[in-house]
Amino acid sequence: MRRVALHLIVASLVIAQSYQALGQSRHERREQRLADSANQNASAEEIKKAQEVVIPGSYDATFDAVVQVLKAKGLTIEAANKDVGQLKTEFQITVPEKPHQHGMRYLIDLRKISEKETGVKVVGLEQVRTFRLQAEPWEPPTYNAEASGALTKAIVDATSTHG
Repeated sequence: MRRVALHLIVASLVIAQSYQALGQSRHERREQRLADSANQNASAEEIKKAQEVVIPGSYDATFDAVVQVLKAKGLTIEAANKDVGQLKTEFQITVPEKPHQHGMRYLIDLRKISEKETGVKVVGLEQVRTFRLQAEPWEPPTYNAEASGALTKAIVDATSTHG
């Protein structure tokens, strides 16, 4: 009798979890998968492609200048840690036209070299997805040298005029 009761309890737990999984519609599960694909992490090889630039200025002034440049460019900061020296922008769709949509996110690392010099590395990560009848998941992020260089130049220009 105990064995039958145990089997009934296990069966009811399995059925309850199945109903929870089926509780989400196919559309909701697909939307969640698409959102997760936009938040993929870049591989270490892609991040290593970025070149560090030495900026003549204090660490604090450079960090503040980077934040101001991001705001001026209309980029929303998703995460920033001044102690660690890292900033991450939100993922934004840069080319919404179908069938090949493009999205971009920036990772910025700051490194204190001395009291008057700060190293800045800008990593522009681009993702592409095909959108024909419906959106496919985003491809893994790849380093975009042109976008990284443009943002690096904007940071260097901002720090040379304000630093």
